[in-house]
Amino acid sequence: MHRSFFISALISLTLLTAAAFGQSTPAWQKVTSAEGKFEVSFPFKPESGQNSFGVGENKVKMTLFTAEVPEGAFLVTYMDFNSDITDPNEALSLAQKLSVGSVDGTLLSSSATTFMGHPAREFKLRIELTDDLIMVAWVKAVLVERRLYQIAVVTSEANINGPMFSQFVSSFRLSPPAVVAKK
Repeated sequence: MHRSFFISALISLTLLTAAAFGQSTPAWQKVTSAEGKFEVSFPFKPESGQNSFGVGENKVKMTLFTAEVPEGAFLVTYMDFNSDITDPNEALSLAQKLSVGSVDGTLLSSSATTFMGHPAREFKLRIELTDDLIMVAWVKAVLVERRLYQIAVVTSEANINGPMFSQFVSSFRLSPPAVVAKK
């Protein structure tokens, strides 16, 4: 799906020892994306970017928002597919499989769920960057018609349920109406 971009994004997010912001209390920044049709609060102003890649015969544009803190990284992505999704569960399973595979991770847990009435999948994976640097990523993939959102935190196992990460995850909301225009 977005193999090389996700690898580089996730690896850059997990090299957290180099990230230092010098602040003990984050100044949470609410981000509203009119194009992405969502809002979320990051612990600092996030960086954003776009990348295009091939998915089968289709070209997909992914938009990415990231913020790093010494304890971890926060990530929101969204991408639109060119055709209707006939089996949401299959699409979410594929997104999970490609996300785990793109970082040579190990799937720790996975569950089908919903988010604001839309099909979703939550999964946790282990990423061994070196013998001494092992990270955990928690990802929620949400499918809204042709749009796939991914909300992720990357940190140590000890911090995965920490208050900053919980605040980030719980702040994500789809903007009404969360309907993606068909192309």
